[in-house]
Amino acid sequence: QLLFTEWFALYRARIQKEPPALTELPIQYADFCRRQRTQVEAGDPTSLVDFWKGFLDGRLTALPLPFDHPRPEAPSFRGARHRFRVPADLTQALKALSRQEGCTLFMTLLSGLSALLYGHTRMEDFCVGTFVANRSQPEVRNLIGCFIDCMPIRVNLSGDPTFRSLLGRVREATLQAQAHMALPFVKIREEIPAGPGEGCPPIQVVLIFHTYLETAVGYRVEVMEDLAVEVEEIDNGGAKRNWTFHVFETPDGLTGYLEYDTDLFGAETIARVVRQHGDVLAAIAENPEGRSSELKGLF
Repeated sequence: QLLFTEWFALYRARIQKEPPALTELPIQYADFCRRQRTQVEAGDPTSLVDFWKGFLDGRLTALPLPFDHPRPEAPSFRGARHRFRVPADLTQALKALSRQEGCTLFMTLLSGLSALLYGHTRMEDFCVGTFVANRSQPEVRNLIGCFIDCMPIRVNLSGDPTFRSLLGRVREATLQAQAHMALPFVKIREEIPAGPGEGCPPIQVVLIFHTYLETAVGYRVEVMEDLAVEVEEIDNGGAKRNWTFHVFETPDGLTGYLEYDTDLFGAETIARVVRQHGDVLAAIAENPEGRSSELKGLF
């Protein structure tokens, strides 16, 4: 959105032979990079490393997902997308539950995904990833550049908690991870090299809740009186991880797609997983006192 806004402003200025009306930036992207490097080096990296070592505790382990094919020696990064929609009434129910429990909608969705993963793997302690925008500082909000970083969140379902209790655990884990994001994920991986193994991504499953991506519901802008531009989303046929759930909020409810590794999964398996995901979310909204173990009939 920033790119298009400035691009079209420059275009209009050139056509009209006027100076572009762009706000001067307080810093440039290179300034941000230097500052981040300085903060990591001059701060107390030991405490951050200690936190992540304790927080992850070796939980970047392989998840036994419902693979259709053995993992190849070298990943091809070929992938596909399976689209889904969460009905408006279920979306509203999930949002209401989030407010009741003092959680964000992302935390509730992450709890649902965690219950889904438990149903397939029977693992009680594992990591799910997400990506954070890293634009909380005012001086970088209008700066074009890649600030996004991966954030691993450890999920614990030991003791067969109720969904309500699971929401609390996910909320606490998410807040802890966010409070220690000063250490970039690449540094976390340097300090905690243990992972799922050869050829497997360090985090197999990722949930991304897109809150500012207008292209999800169609982006159209009037550049000039006789010129309009529409953005069309293109599937690049790739997948960086085993599963990446992309979720968008629209006036008609949540929508999105599951991007999956076609070296490992067939379309029928993914369609089943997406249906199960919807059923899990519905179960959480309908009965927050239910437990993940009670969903075994879905799998």
